[in-house]
Amino acid sequence: MTMAFENTEFKTVPEELMAAIKSHHTFLTGRPGGLRLKNDDLDASHCRFDYMSLTQTILPCAEFSESSCIGTDFSAADLYGSNFAWANLQGAIFSKTDIRGGNFVMADLTGATMVNADLRPGQIVRWSNKSGDGPVSTNLDSANLDDANLKGADLEDANLKNTRAIGTMFADDDMHATNLAGAVLDGADLSGSKLRGAVLAGASVNGTNLSNCDLSGANLRNVDLSKATLHNTNLDGAITLENAADLPDDIAEIIRQHSQWIISDGEIGERADFEGKDLKNLALTGCDLRGAMFANAQLEGTQFNQCELMLVNFAGAELSRASFVGATLRGTNFAKAKLVEAKFHGARLDVAEIYNAQQQRTGKSIPVIFNGAVLQGTDFSRAKISGANFTDSIQFGTIWNHAKIENCTGILG
Repeated sequence: MTMAFENTEFKTVPEELMAAIKSHHTFLTGRPGGLRLKNDDLDASHCRFDYMSLTQTILPCAEFSESSCIGTDFSAADLYGSNFAWANLQGAIFSKTDIRGGNFVMADLTGATMVNADLRPGQIVRWSNKSGDGPVSTNLDSANLDDANLKGADLEDANLKNTRAIGTMFADDDMHATNLAGAVLDGADLSGSKLRGAVLAGASVNGTNLSNCDLSGANLRNVDLSKATLHNTNLDGAITLENAADLPDDIAEIIRQHSQWIISDGEIGERADFEGKDLKNLALTGCDLRGAMFANAQLEGTQFNQCELMLVNFAGAELSRASFVGATLRGTNFAKAKLVEAKFHGARLDVAEIYNAQQQRTGKSIPVIFNGAVLQGTDFSRAKISGANFTDSIQFGTIWNHAKIENCTGILG
């Protein structure tokens, strides 16, 4: 991981700010003439503050981007909404610090201490450019948190997507709805943490301690839990990759690369291409396979239960007796696929909305396509099917019991 500070030429801390810091140190010692450092418009970007004490300062929305704060002590400070993007924070101390809504994108927090820090969302209007549209999550996207101590921190709704956190201490943290998609958590300690509704899709948890965690309702797609410690872990309602340890090594690696491809919007990893491959009877339950390619693959008896299958290409595939129970299929292509006695119990089949590069709706959409597919004995019981195209499909003995069907074309009888 390349950090901006590797090639940064740091500015000298302005004399006025250094004088204020010295006065703050006098304040901390209780000596006369000292004054607490307060500034709600501080620009300290590209400056070097290594090993300084900035404890108990009040610096909301401060600008520390691309600064060097190695070993700097920010404990008990008010840094609400401050920007530390690309900063070098190795060994920095944020114990009991208010950093709600802070921005730590690509920051290096190796060995940092954030014990009992508050990293919940904040109503920030500066670096976020949100203009008060709603709470802004603390952003640790792609930060390096190796060996950091975040014990007891409040990380509710925080963004730790693609974070590297090898050996990191998260014990007893509040991580409700935290985004840990693609995070490397190998050897990390999350014991006792509250991860209800958290997103860990594609995360690496080799040797991770998840004992006594609440992972109820969490998204664990493409996560191999077989190498994590799960003593007394609550996985009620969580979406998990079942039987991950039974997957062939080459398939598991392709899924891992595909997870990175999804989470990074194609910047890293590689799109899964199983075109023409023999994957009969594999259990892929709980996988996130959005955009994967299975055209003309041999998939008899393969399980895609609870999978996310947006814009997946199954055209011409052999899918007899395959299972899609509870899966989400949007814009999925089954043209000319053979789906004899396949099961779609409780699955959701819907159109895929198309967005532009700015994540704005284009008004275009892609339906689930069954054109020319063989649906002999295919079971759609209790499925929700909207806008799908069944034109020219063979529907002999197709089962539609209690299915909710809207705006579909080509359904016979």
